[in-house]
Amino acid sequence: MAYTPRLTAPGATDPRWIMDDYGGYNLCIAGSNGPPSVLPNCTGYVHGRIMQIRGVNTDDCGLSFNDAISYWNGSSAAWIQESNPSLGAVVCYRTKGNVNGWPGHVAIVEQIIDNDTIVVSESDYGDPPNGVAGVRFRTLTCYRSAGWRPSTVWNVEGIGFLKNPYVVDQPGELSTAALILLLSKYKERKQKHGRIQRI
Repeated sequence: MAYTPRLTAPGATDPRWIMDDYGGYNLCIAGSNGPPSVLPNCTGYVHGRIMQIRGVNTDDCGLSFNDAISYWNGSSAAWIQESNPSLGAVVCYRTKGNVNGWPGHVAIVEQIIDNDTIVVSESDYGDPPNGVAGVRFRTLTCYRSAGWRPSTVWNVEGIGFLKNPYVVDQPGELSTAALILLLSKYKERKQKHGRIQRI
């Protein structure tokens, strides 16, 4: 099955982006517009998107439930740290200058355009005390030369990518179904010919 990128906003009533206290599936905090939605908020968005990618209704993917800055070192070992993007990966950012107390940012890699360009989907909590409204959903084109940001003036800087363990059909990899098919063909040929001839 091919990876399907999310390039449009999730529905306002989709339970993957509704807090579990309000009948949804998401275990993250309320978004900056308040409950029941976890949006606008980058971490709530990422948890909902991972549930969607997995095709499940449980928020138990192994990612951190704390601020975005904790994802890089606070997620389960299943989320392998990488320096290059892959489909469905979580791109992790820290606040520029590593300001203490700032939560960082996370987004999902939806498309890989080329070696230097990706498209991410995300949500942004904003800064309500300073009157900066949150963004419920958006896609951004990000560049290697800008630290995997849309521009170098963005207030966060890239740390790296957490490879999504639930996406198995990335370039260069075999899906479980393809691997099973290959092994069954190998076994069938071996039984038919008694041994496998080297080609």
